[in-house]
Amino acid sequence: AMSLAGSVIRPIPLGQATVVMFGQSFLNRFTPMNAGGMAMRIRYLQKGGTDVTVSTAAIGLTSAASGLMQVVFIVFFLLWSSSDPAGDVSTGGDSSGHNFTLILIFAGAIVVAGIVMAATPKFRRWVVAFVTSTLEKIRHDFGELARRPSKLGLLFGGAAIGKMATIVAFVAACRGFGVEIPFAELGAMYLVANTIASTVPTPGGVGAIEAALILVLTNAGVPQATAWAAVLLFRLINYWLPTIPGYVGLKVSQSREYV
Repeated sequence: AMSLAGSVIRPIPLGQATVVMFGQSFLNRFTPMNAGGMAMRIRYLQKGGTDVTVSTAAIGLTSAASGLMQVVFIVFFLLWSSSDPAGDVSTGGDSSGHNFTLILIFAGAIVVAGIVMAATPKFRRWVVAFVTSTLEKIRHDFGELARRPSKLGLLFGGAAIGKMATIVAFVAACRGFGVEIPFAELGAMYLVANTIASTVPTPGGVGAIEAALILVLTNAGVPQATAWAAVLLFRLINYWLPTIPGYVGLKVSQSREYV
């Protein structure tokens, strides 16, 4: 909601944006590539008086901010985990070896994403159009946003807080089953697994993110049964339970004509 409020010049009520974001998260449970949620956010901005082209580009800008923070967090957590002196004790082996594997998996995910784009003309055209609209948004409006530190703080701060909150939830789920891998290394594992899952066009990465998280955990020495339990608990809290407030947010957004 913070990122959405920071993506356009006009003021957006944060409480209203939060309701809409809950609603769009519910739609994303049933549509691939977050298509339903993106359409709802565009409609929300359009209903508030923003031109439909600018609204589309604004959603692209929030995705660009999220992608940028994803890269920043991956680099930060990989560097942090590499310098963590507790890494070798917790994982029962060479921490640098685990980190190198994570880097290889991350690089592989980028290659897979490129292959998917090259082999799928429709997907490639959608990505090109999406990136083009985002760049157009940046060219026309980012100059104005750049002169408003509060808007930039919302745009990038919202993306950063959201990602950190998800990492904390993943670490908490792992701690609940006795996984004592350092916070920095678990954060790197989650970010790499999330990047891998994003290449699979299923709603919310269902199936892909579970498999990727279990892969990185077992690679770090976590017993398979423990990895399964921790990942399923994390996904229950982070993905499935929010469908309840998400459904409420969707109905409230419709009844109050936010969308």
